[in-house]
Amino acid sequence: MSVWNRLDFKRKLLIILILTGLIPAFTVGFVSLMIKSDALERKAFEHLKAVRTIKAHQIQNLIHKNRDEIETLADELSFQIESEGLKTARGHFEDIGMRVFSRYIERNGYYDLFLIDLNGYSFFTVTHESDYQTNLLTGKYKDSGLGEAVRMALNTDAFAMVDFVPYAPSAGAPAAFIAMPVKDKGKTVMIIALQLSIDEIDKVMTERTGMGETGETYLVGSDHLMRSDSHRDPVNHTVKASFANPSLGKVDTEASRAALSGQTGSGIVIDFNGNLVLSAYEPVKVADNVTWAILAEIDEAEAFEPIRSAQYTILAIGLVALVIIICLAIYLAGVISKPIKAMADMMVNIEDSGDLSRRLEVVSTDETGQACEAFNRMLEGQQKAIAEVHKVMAAVSAGDFSERVMLDVNGDFATLKDRTNQMADNLAGIVDDVQKSCVQLSSSSVNISATTKEQAASAKEQEATTNEIMATSQHIAHTSRELVNNMDEVARAVDDTSELAEHGHEGLTRMRGTVEQMVSASQNISDKLTVLNEKAGNINAVVTTINKIADQTNLLSVNAAIEADKAGEYGVGFSTVATEIRRLADQTAVATYDIEEMVKEMQAAVSAGVMGMEKFSDEIRQGVEDTQQVGDQLSQIVEKVQALAPHFESVHQGMRSQSDGAEQIQEALSQLGETIRNLNDSMRMSNSVVEKLNEESERLQQSVSAFQVDDSSRR
Repeated sequence: MSVWNRLDFKRKLLIILILTGLIPAFTVGFVSLMIKSDALERKAFEHLKAVRTIKAHQIQNLIHKNRDEIETLADELSFQIESEGLKTARGHFEDIGMRVFSRYIERNGYYDLFLIDLNGYSFFTVTHESDYQTNLLTGKYKDSGLGEAVRMALNTDAFAMVDFVPYAPSAGAPAAFIAMPVKDKGKTVMIIALQLSIDEIDKVMTERTGMGETGETYLVGSDHLMRSDSHRDPVNHTVKASFANPSLGKVDTEASRAALSGQTGSGIVIDFNGNLVLSAYEPVKVADNVTWAILAEIDEAEAFEPIRSAQYTILAIGLVALVIIICLAIYLAGVISKPIKAMADMMVNIEDSGDLSRRLEVVSTDETGQACEAFNRMLEGQQKAIAEVHKVMAAVSAGDFSERVMLDVNGDFATLKDRTNQMADNLAGIVDDVQKSCVQLSSSSVNISATTKEQAASAKEQEATTNEIMATSQHIAHTSRELVNNMDEVARAVDDTSELAEHGHEGLTRMRGTVEQMVSASQNISDKLTVLNEKAGNINAVVTTINKIADQTNLLSVNAAIEADKAGEYGVGFSTVATEIRRLADQTAVATYDIEEMVKEMQAAVSAGVMGMEKFSDEIRQGVEDTQQVGDQLSQIVEKVQALAPHFESVHQGMRSQSDGAEQIQEALSQLGETIRNLNDSMRMSNSVVEKLNEESERLQQSVSAFQVDDSSRR
């Protein structure tokens, strides 16, 4: 039961009256507060946006002023150079520049002024820091902000600006630079550069008129470091502190990221101190290559202070209205609920005592009085109806089902009358049916008991038969397992035989290849010997030719000797030559004879070798044919053995299936035996239950025989 249902009528009425008064009042107050809060919030954001826009324009105007001033200064220097010449003007710059330029940077709010020649040499500065008389293009400060500004001005031949970065000559303080070419008759002859002062930017950004206690505007660079000092965190979020310790001075908030990505907007965000603030942000482009983010922020607590004041005022008014509404609701609830409470108390008393003779006092003629009169009449009707029902129930409890309710009533009491009379009729019919059923139940239980005993005897016989079959199936399963094991051994033997036959076939195949290579080699040797025999024949022919030449030479030497004798003393030298030629011819004849004999011996040996190799080749060919025949026979053996394997596998699978089937039959018979035993137990239990049922039916028959049923009383 809910809490609401447990409340009494007076409290429910009191709650309804209070809610009826409070809901409209608080709805109006809440809507008014929301409208006012929304208006105040819009006003706060509009104020921040206005301040943000004004500050952004002021910063842009400041940088534009710096650009105009350096351009004007460059024009003045150009005019002086054109008038006096570069060398003379440069000497004047070095002589009087300190006095003139120092007043210039002090009056216009710059930190330092530089003059740099085209080679990057800084020949003049006002402050004479360590960058004075150094080369800003090749020296140790070439990677500084000033060096970058000089390079940009030389490369673009136009105005250049470099954002704030730590600058070593200024004790590592962050510095920004602007640079401008100085020209002589349209040709750049030097660079003038100015070091911007953070103080000038802070003068613009730290002006906080109308920003309250926590409101401020500040600048953030693309590196998320400060470009102006913060009023809310002067320790870590000044320009110098931010560059000195970026981990503490970095501003990586949702608003700064959005502004640096080019977005303009506003919202409630978490600032760099981790506080909720109202923030208005936008990007500020101060040069072609330099963009800052400007943020105007104020703590949420301070910005929404007027909203909280309005909330407190409306809350106070609501509390006063609540007190008035509660007092009025208490009075009205008491007046309205008093007669209803009296009626409820009467009902509770009747519920506790069961006395329906009590009546309510009627004190008015309105709806409450009419309800009291109707309640009294209801009690009177209930009293009469209950008396009639009591009379019938008393008769039924005494075993007399002939008594009926005869009172003339309407509505639910008429239904009660009909149901009571119907109950009496039904009870009379039920008792009659029970008496008849008891007789039939007793007879049926006797028959069931006899049938159960017969089924129990049959179940015992089935159990004995099942046990015998199960023993037989166990023997079959054991035999099948042994056959499966034997078939496994046979299958392994077949596999081993097949594998050995395959290895033998592979060996014969390799041997046949080797023998074929020997046949090919012997054939090559025979061919080589044949060629050698032919070459020997050619040598013999050459030797014969040499012999002929030797004979001719010998003949010529004889003729020469004869002619030398004829010549006398003039032919002595020629005779000596003829003698030597004859001696050489004789030696040639002897040598050619030896060669001829050796060639003949070699031809005889080669012929014998050719015949031997031909015989050897024939024997090898016969061996190849025998090897081929053995290989074919082994292939047939392998095929026969491999053909046996599927048959053994089929028999093996059949025996395994038979073994599995025998085990399944054994398991099924075991389950059947268990089922039959369970059936025997169930039969014994059924027989016991039937006997108890027979006993209970006899007792029930004795019990219902005490009721008297008059068939003429049923309606």
